[in-house]
Amino acid sequence: MQKLNQNSKTIIAINTIHSIIDLFINTFLVAYFLHLTGNDAIPACLFYIFNYAVVGGGFILLGNTVKCGNKLFIYRTSFIANALLLLAVIYLKENTAQFIWILGFISGIEKAMFFAPQNLIISLETSKLTLLRFNGYREAFAAFAKIIMPFVLGWFISVDSFINTAIFILFLTLIEFALSFRLTHLKTYAKPFKLKSLAALALKRSKIKMALLVDFFNGFIFNVLDVLVVLYIVYLFKTNMNL
Repeated sequence: MQKLNQNSKTIIAINTIHSIIDLFINTFLVAYFLHLTGNDAIPACLFYIFNYAVVGGGFILLGNTVKCGNKLFIYRTSFIANALLLLAVIYLKENTAQFIWILGFISGIEKAMFFAPQNLIISLETSKLTLLRFNGYREAFAAFAKIIMPFVLGWFISVDSFINTAIFILFLTLIEFALSFRLTHLKTYAKPFKLKSLAALALKRSKIKMALLVDFFNGFIFNVLDVLVVLYIVYLFKTNMNL
């Protein structure tokens, strides 16, 4: 049975750490927004709106660069964007609520720069023989982190402070950045990305069209549901441990 190469193992490690950082930003940071605004959900909703809007636009704008350019540079830049977001929160503290839309914008840039190149890197670095094993390890480690870390982060925020927890998450971002230098010799595509070509291909091939439709409605069902659950739990319990 073919073993995972170094790049695949490194991506799994980075993805596991990123799942913790993403958990913090999309749940505990939003809870922090609600705390600062007296449980006003509108600023938190603006964070998500700017976040997802930039992610969608970012994927389209980065298409050609990710396929034909230096995808590893974009991948590493996502960690810098996360670090800037966390540094802004640490510096602004109670004034963070005044800049929620900017933080949502930065978070959206980070997600686009992280997932756009990672998706392509995975397809290039994993063969058909190793893809199933790779996805199994990646999802297993990420799921384990998402089970354990909510308790750890909630407890840490409750007994210490949100800002010190943000500093810990910033440290994890630096680890991600360091690990990215283990990624080497990434292959590249020569054919540029064109949105019109994708649309034309989707019209010709029903399976691609259905896959895009499933992704579209998946955003309504799961992403929106995640947002509503976070806002509702914070509103009901108002503590990080319950979150």
